[in-house]
Amino acid sequence: GAISFSVINGSVSILGSNFDNNNVSGPGGAIYFSDINGSVSIVDSSFNNNNASGVGGAISFNVINGTLYIANSSFDNNNVSGPGGAIYFSNINGSVTIFNSTFNNNSAGGVGGAINFGFINGSISIVDSSFVENSVSGPGGAIYVGGDIFGNLKIINSSFDSNSAIGPGGAISFGNIGGDVILANSTFNSNSAIGPGGAISFGNIG
Repeated sequence: GAISFSVINGSVSILGSNFDNNNVSGPGGAIYFSDINGSVSIVDSSFNNNNASGVGGAISFNVINGTLYIANSSFDNNNVSGPGGAIYFSNINGSVTIFNSTFNNNSAGGVGGAINFGFINGSISIVDSSFVENSVSGPGGAIYVGGDIFGNLKIINSSFDSNSAIGPGGAISFGNIGGDVILANSTFNSNSAIGPGGAISFGNIG
């Protein structure tokens, strides 16, 4: 990848940056975050044509003790052989917010064509964002929520168009969530799944 952040006791901010055509034989095609004891913000940035053979075609977050905030950013044509075509989240002790961002034509060979969420000890909010033509060879054409989420999950004012899964949940597949799921003012058009839930598949909620 382009950057690896590991064992950092402080916050990390990435502003107005572009990450294109990066490749890695492990996690995080463009950026790998691990063991961060602080918040992470990514704002006004783009991630295009990045590839990983592990997890997270563009970004991999693993063991973050703080909030994660992604805003006004785009993720296009990223690919991974495992979960999380654009972003892989795992072992996050804090809330995750994605605001006013776009995810187009990302693909994964595992789960979550654009995003994979796993083991989040906090709430997840996706607001004013769009997911178009993301694909996966498993569940969750755009988003896969697996592992355990100990908090509420909100998707507000967002759109999911023409995402596809070879498994359940053409747009979103939900696993184990120990809180409420709120979908508000969002649209789901022309998503498809080879399995239950052409748009959304629900697992264990609450």
